[in-house]
Amino acid sequence: MLALVAATAAALAYAYTFTFSQFVPYDDEGYFTVTVQHLLDGHRLYDDVPVPYGPFFFLSRWLIYGTLRVPLVTDAVRLITIGHWLLCAALLAAVTYGLSHRRDGRLWLTTITFAAMTLQLSTAAQEPGHPQELAGLLIAVACLLATFVSPRQRGLACGLLGAAAGATLLVKINVGVFFAASSGPRSFVPWPRSESLWSGSRRTESRSTCVVRPATCAFFRSASCRRRS
Repeated sequence: MLALVAATAAALAYAYTFTFSQFVPYDDEGYFTVTVQHLLDGHRLYDDVPVPYGPFFFLSRWLIYGTLRVPLVTDAVRLITIGHWLLCAALLAAVTYGLSHRRDGRLWLTTITFAAMTLQLSTAAQEPGHPQELAGLLIAVACLLATFVSPRQRGLACGLLGAAAGATLLVKINVGVFFAASSGPRSFVPWPRSESLWSGSRRTESRSTCVVRPATCAFFRSASCRRRS
């Protein structure tokens, strides 16, 4: 437990320092900040303000900056990014905790997962306010649901996973397509009552993952190359 607390403190310090020391030339942060400001000013997205991303992301920004009155400034945008980033890492660490059957090493595995995900997701700090951070959070929530929802609540689990997939499609369609393609086949396969959603999905989705994972990697690699050029 002490190691997990220390890892959390170190992750907070690392995320804050790293996020507030980054600025990339293409400035996605400025683009999304201006776009959200147009939304708050009453301009119509897709008609008055052309945007390539889905409405669910802008709904979440309207709730944060419009309803909750959080100031739309650089500090707030980056602090929210840190929140998304570390919450994703924490949820995936919780998934590891739920899937681990060894009580003696469960906390160590959870701590290692949290530290690894904190480092792996640090790319979010280069693009604060980007829809990808919300898409990542939705996928982490879906993983958590698949781990902890009781097998007897299969209808609830499938409904929540479907809602998460739909929301992801309405945030960033390419990520949503990959997410739906990997999780969708499980909804059409018989589900034994004694089997959890996650354990059944590992067998059912193994074939689809072999297709989806290389396609996902190829997409993000090509997007990264285009951005660097």
